[in-house]
Amino acid sequence: MRAKGPALPRGLPAVVLTSDHPWDLAVGGGSTWPAWPAAQQRLAAEPHARHITDTDSGHGIAVEQPRRVTDAVRDVVERVRAGQGR
Repeated sequence: MRAKGPALPRGLPAVVLTSDHPWDLAVGGGSTWPAWPAAQQRLAAEPHARHITDTDSGHGIAVEQPRRVTDAVRDVVERVRAGQGR
């Protein structure tokens, strides 16, 4: 994120949802799952986002658990409206 664009504004509310049911892209002859949670953690750390890992889903969180996604979006919207950061 740092190399591809401008710095994120300080205090920007953000949420990262991470699947907790292993899944694989099956590319390159090996499992991609072991690297996925670590990459998601790094993604959440950059903007100091709230990181939700208890999603009861695979890769398709929005399809498998749409309520968790809408709750996360509403959380960000409410925090912005309240003038809260992280």
